[in-house]
Amino acid sequence: MLTPAIRALKLKFPESNIFVLVSEIAAPVLYRNPDVYKVIERKKHKGILNIFYLYKLYKELKKYNFYACINFLTSFEFALLSFFISKKRIGISSFKTFLFYNYKIANDKKIHNIHNIDRALKLVDIFSIKEKYNSRKLVYIPTEEDIKTAINLLKASNINVNIINNNYNDDNNNTINNNAINNNSANNAVNNNEANNAINNNNDSNIAINNIPANNIETTTNNNKYIFDNTNIVVFSPGSTRSSKEANPELFALFADYLNKLGFYVIIIGSKKDILLANKIYRLTSDKKLTVNLTGVTDIYMLGGLIKISQLVISVDNGVMHLASALNTPLIALFGSTDPAVCGPVNDDSYIIDKKTDCYHCFLNTCDKESFLKNDYPDCMGNIELYDLTDALEELKIYIK
Repeated sequence: MLTPAIRALKLKFPESNIFVLVSEIAAPVLYRNPDVYKVIERKKHKGILNIFYLYKLYKELKKYNFYACINFLTSFEFALLSFFISKKRIGISSFKTFLFYNYKIANDKKIHNIHNIDRALKLVDIFSIKEKYNSRKLVYIPTEEDIKTAINLLKASNINVNIINNNYNDDNNNTINNNAINNNSANNAVNNNEANNAINNNNDSNIAINNIPANNIETTTNNNKYIFDNTNIVVFSPGSTRSSKEANPELFALFADYLNKLGFYVIIIGSKKDILLANKIYRLTSDKKLTVNLTGVTDIYMLGGLIKISQLVISVDNGVMHLASALNTPLIALFGSTDPAVCGPVNDDSYIIDKKTDCYHCFLNTCDKESFLKNDYPDCMGNIELYDLTDALEELKIYIK
């Protein structure tokens, strides 16, 4: 959700180099971003090791002579780092960080009640970025290799994807030349001949701008080279880093059965932590030939390719939802504890299901109700029923090709 702000900076300052400091999990989203010069992954350490690591990180960042640093979240660490590596520091002011910024955004309900995309764009307003540079469209571009890998993964599961144009070649795949890839936390910096900019995001990413001459970043994407025939694939993404976002697994199983009867393949995906949840959904489904569980198998690049060739994605509020939004794949997004007005999808072909309860949009990591301990999912998500999903399917006009 920071990519529109990064894009706005790059459009405003096309000669700049944008560095992004970001977590290990989020970093791959930015490796192929054409607006990003360098990704620095924030490694996780504890205690005294973290102090030594931050000092080493400071020494590395200091040499870039950043024109500005932007802290998109409320990271104390990056606020502190930015104080020592840049004269221009922008961030959302808090009790812990206000002394480190000379350009402050008030930490009030107004800034937290707008969508994360708009909040990030507000943080770059200081650069007088005109409206023509602003777009709410997320940026993620899968490569031909990603799509090929996804197709081969499906073939291994006895699902064939037919390609009906001549631009696909098994032997010739476009590659991407990434100018800088580091692991574990990512920093993006923007380099401008006149100005240097730096942005930091506590859990996800930070951006910076410096005076180093920009390197050429070559990216090659599919650019709609593929035309798919009979891609009746639906992706399920039921897991989340917060258990309060997860829905009833029986709901996913019922919808899988519904889709299977229509002739759709259902692909269940997720990270390794989602394996137990995905296995439960898979066990509850009736047609094991039309439902495939790839949870724990795919990385973000495979996911990008898989989502690109899918006809529909059903997801809770998680990274897959935003990937689908970025790729403009039709999407059914399930919300309860989080607010789609703050973190929902922004693609045109999205259908949001948000069943209101007395405590919905709490943004808690786990639900504190007794029913949650019994069901492993919160009431706000438990209120979503099969007809909500079938109505969404009809509204999105998803049908067998």
